[in-house]
Amino acid sequence: MTRSLFSNLYKVGFVHLGEDARVIDMNAILEKRLKEEAERRSRQPEHELVAAQDGFTEGLNAEKVDVLLEPDAEAASQQNASIQEQEQLKQEIEEARNELAGLQAQIEQEKEQAQLEIDQMKAKAFEEANEQGYQEGYRKGLDSVQELQKQCEDERLQQEQEYQKKLEEMEPLMVDTLCDVYSHIFKVEAKEHKELVLKLLQDTLLKVDGTGSIIVHVAKEDYAYVQEQKGALLEEAGMQSGSVEIVSDAALARAQCMIETEGGVYDCSLDTELAELKRRLMLLAYQKS
Repeated sequence: MTRSLFSNLYKVGFVHLGEDARVIDMNAILEKRLKEEAERRSRQPEHELVAAQDGFTEGLNAEKVDVLLEPDAEAASQQNASIQEQEQLKQEIEEARNELAGLQAQIEQEKEQAQLEIDQMKAKAFEEANEQGYQEGYRKGLDSVQELQKQCEDERLQQEQEYQKKLEEMEPLMVDTLCDVYSHIFKVEAKEHKELVLKLLQDTLLKVDGTGSIIVHVAKEDYAYVQEQKGALLEEAGMQSGSVEIVSDAALARAQCMIETEGGVYDCSLDTELAELKRRLMLLAYQKS
């Protein structure tokens, strides 16, 4: 049922105004109510707003306008508006919370990604440092080994030089000592083994010219043995017994002997052989030095 907008209007002549009378500005109230209604309608879903035919849009309902004009309806309208504002505020708070949760999740994800990148960078830096340290250690180790090899080579060369020097100094002494040993041994052997004289004579007869007469001079102590072994001696030397004469020479000591031929005299005494051996050894030693 539609109420008339003029139902709330009174003529001035029928209204008694007291001292405590309150003046109601209807225009201000109406303007305020209209704004609130317009805000409420703007928050309604679009499907609830129905357009009238012939392009006419339905305005405010008369009953709603009357309600807006009622003095007691202002508090109810404000209460309804407060509830709506609270609901809207709750909705905005919930949306803000959801948005904040999304932002927090995004921040956590970005933090995890950043931490992952940091860990990867640390691992890479650690690996590079290890590789660099390994290469540096390998280079230092190689340098140390090369330096040690050089020192060893220098020491080896120095020791070799010292050895050669000592050897050169010792060789003449060794030759003298060796010759003394030979001389002593051969002389002892000559006293005990007469075969040594035969060996000396045999070696010399193989070197001389076998033509013509040959006289073999031996010591008195060796004469009997050499004369006894004359046949074997000449057979070894490939000579005839008629061309070789063995004589005892008083000027010769034991183990001394000489062979006289038409071409010359050959001294094949033991001491002569030892002297020749010593000479050759000394010559060999000096040639090395």
